[in-house]
Amino acid sequence: MIRSIYEWVSRAVTHIRFPPDRAPVAEELTNHYLDCRDGLIRGGMERQQAEQAALDALGDPDETGRLLNRMHRPYLGWLWVFSRYAMGLVAFLFLIGIFRYPAKAAIQSYFYGWPTFFGSEAGSTDLTYLKPFYDGEGQDRELKRSYGVCAQTARAGDYAVSVERAVRWQSWYEDDGVKHTYDGFRFILRAEADSLTLSGPDALRNYLTVTDSAGNSYVNVISSTGYRTDEPRLAGNPFGRALRNFYYDFWLENLDPDIRWVDLHYDRAGVSFTLRINLTGDAV
Repeated sequence: MIRSIYEWVSRAVTHIRFPPDRAPVAEELTNHYLDCRDGLIRGGMERQQAEQAALDALGDPDETGRLLNRMHRPYLGWLWVFSRYAMGLVAFLFLIGIFRYPAKAAIQSYFYGWPTFFGSEAGSTDLTYLKPFYDGEGQDRELKRSYGVCAQTARAGDYAVSVERAVRWQSWYEDDGVKHTYDGFRFILRAEADSLTLSGPDALRNYLTVTDSAGNSYVNVISSTGYRTDEPRLAGNPFGRALRNFYYDFWLENLDPDIRWVDLHYDRAGVSFTLRINLTGDAV
């Protein structure tokens, strides 16, 4: 014979085949019993009699349990649990697929595994991976050097700006016995936003300027007009996003081959910073 509400409830909920539903159902049945008992006591019944009367009013625990099991079907419950985990997985894959790509993979693909990016250490003299980019079209091109280091981070409003990687090279080829030389420099600028709700700081691309150790100023061709094709120039494009990080690809044209560093300058709407990229292979 069942003598307490806790024994009755425990027996009834064992019939529910979906375990996560048992605790809330047990609490609901207990509250129903307590409301009935307290009402009988307020009506003048002795406490012990009221407890037994409220317990009898609940009926047979096995019959009630089987009825509750039909109401709490296990496949519906497990489907609900599965849907929660599935939605979490979908959200995770969405973040990875939308926000992480194409940052690292694109940089690696775009720079063909250059050693100052992914693969070798920064400043490495192993330039094997660079050669396929320059060989081709019947021209004998070679690579001379590649490096660039910036250990600084600048604050620009709601963004922390840094140089993700930088690469400098010199290539040459002969055409009808005349040797042609090209000095190139490219860097990835990263802007880490304070919040996921912020959009990319495209003003960096439009208004960034560059000076070098030789005193040259590089004109930003995006925001300037009337520049000469033979003067030092800066150009760039948005390059990717990884969660709160925005990447911008910049390159310098008509580079002075003897410079030791370049300074990146930004000064607009009350926000200003300077970052130096050391071209000697040593962090600054």
